[in-house]
Amino acid sequence: MISQLSAIFFRTCAVKKRFDDDALTSETKDHLDWELIGKCADQLQGEDALAMKAAYAQVADQEEEHLYHSKGWCRELRMASLGMIAILPPPEVSHHFTTLVGAASAGQVNQALR
Repeated sequence: MISQLSAIFFRTCAVKKRFDDDALTSETKDHLDWELIGKCADQLQGEDALAMKAAYAQVADQEEEHLYHSKGWCRELRMASLGMIAILPPPEVSHHFTTLVGAASAGQVNQALR
């Protein structure tokens, strides 16, 4: 019975890890795409530049937040799967970080809560 439960647990962890990896990879690629759109907008002129810059500005903070949320969830769920103390939801989600400096402070929040 215990070996069956262990096998189920490890299969579940493997599936979850794969899902976490896929989600983080997807958010990272999406983030990089939006960075590229911003750089392309800087190279344009006229109405095209205005339209691209407006679209980029409208979505840029959301993309930052999505990336930091994904990283936080991935880290905390992996810690939980290893039997470590996990903070759920992660500080990145609770505090809605949209900058690298803000997201880095999540590490400090994590250490204080553990």
